[in-house]
Amino acid sequence: MGIIGKQAARNSISILLGTVIGAVNTILVLPAAFADFPEGWGLLKVLLAYSMIFAQIFGFGAGNSFIRFSPKYKGKELHRIQSYILLLAFLGMLVLAVIFLFSGNSLIALVNEKDAYLMDGRLRMLFSLTLIMTLTFTLSGYIGSVMRTIYYQFLNEFVIRVMYLAMSIAFLFGWINFEQLVLLYVLSYGIILLLLFIHSIKHQLKWSSPFKAPEKTEVLRFGLFSVLDRGASIMINNLDIIMISILLDLEKVAIYTLAFYIGSVVLIPQKSLQLITNPVAAKAIADDDHDELQSVYRKSTLLQFLLGSVIFVSIWVNIDDIFSLLPVEFSNGKWVVLYIGLSKLFFMISGISGAMIVYSKHYKVNLYLNAVLVFLTVATNYYMIPIWGVDGAALATAISLFIYNAAKIVYVQKVFKIQAFDSKLITAVLSIAAITFLGEIWKPSIINPFWSIVVKGSIFAVVCLVLAIYLSEDLRNMITGIKRKYLG
Repeated sequence: MGIIGKQAARNSISILLGTVIGAVNTILVLPAAFADFPEGWGLLKVLLAYSMIFAQIFGFGAGNSFIRFSPKYKGKELHRIQSYILLLAFLGMLVLAVIFLFSGNSLIALVNEKDAYLMDGRLRMLFSLTLIMTLTFTLSGYIGSVMRTIYYQFLNEFVIRVMYLAMSIAFLFGWINFEQLVLLYVLSYGIILLLLFIHSIKHQLKWSSPFKAPEKTEVLRFGLFSVLDRGASIMINNLDIIMISILLDLEKVAIYTLAFYIGSVVLIPQKSLQLITNPVAAKAIADDDHDELQSVYRKSTLLQFLLGSVIFVSIWVNIDDIFSLLPVEFSNGKWVVLYIGLSKLFFMISGISGAMIVYSKHYKVNLYLNAVLVFLTVATNYYMIPIWGVDGAALATAISLFIYNAAKIVYVQKVFKIQAFDSKLITAVLSIAAITFLGEIWKPSIINPFWSIVVKGSIFAVVCLVLAIYLSEDLRNMITGIKRKYLG
């Protein structure tokens, strides 16, 4: 736990810094840079969304295979099985190249007819970015297999956002044009891949006789299985973007991207805590320690929900003032923030239920749940986007995630005979609902929206934080530990 705790602390710093940089870029710089050309921002998001989904599918689960099989082998057999996994990723990239070669300009239909001209001539960029993301996902799996995940998180959460902020500022001030921005956008991910490759070589990634690798059939079977299993989260996080680009237009993608980001900030505590809770849950399952599993489930669920609520309430009570500071072109995302924020809060209420399923003998159930989630996401978005636009996309995603997470909670209760809903969690949910309602009806007489956000946000953040300290023993212990370390 000591090592995990240190890693979690370092990871939290990367996530926090990356979130601050991402917030500055997404909420302040990009809306100003694309005020007269929002579809350009939408195009960048669509290129990334497609590349991540294609990379997940055509990477044949190579990254997950590294994590699954590398710990089982040493010496020559380890290098052979790693080379075989890399070979599968290369074969997937070859299949993708053939598809791009023979599909030609028909891939322009990946976006709405209105914006097809923006995709025209940029298929090479999409193909290049997809290859980069395929290798990035693959090498991130290798980095994870040698316990160097903090390095990848640093690149993914911090470095890429610094580069994106720098090029966004350059575009805002007219130092580069849009064509150069797109090129730099792709190159920035190429730099991340290069750094990952160097780090992988440094940590003993070697090529050696892939056809002599052990368990070739099992590696292939697991990799294909994990495309939809562990890769579902990547698909879900990008499907709504893609469907908006097809059913609406790229301008709406930009609006949705901004509002979605604001709502997703709620997840910061969960990203940090899962580094601690998931390994503990896995050990408790391996040791068949029912009491420990119940304790971790309840405590972690309560803590991450309370901390996430501090962020959610601070945002929502100020939502009108926040959007009043943005260019008018991006001022229609209020309800997207609400739906996405609530879906993330409910995700945190599901706690470690997903990890419990994945790390137990019931891990295959996760595949079926993810398949249902993908179907629900596509179906609900297809129905709701034409009716309610970006609000419909957010509502569709929220409904899909609610059903998915509710199913996990019910399954864990049925199979493991444990659940996280105790008196403290119920009190927390009701209290947060009441605090949010008070924030809705209280309108301070502060003319300047910036200072209104500061004053109102600070007050409600403190109120929620006091509630969190009162209800969560773990949070009180964390605060006590910090005081002892820094204050003596």
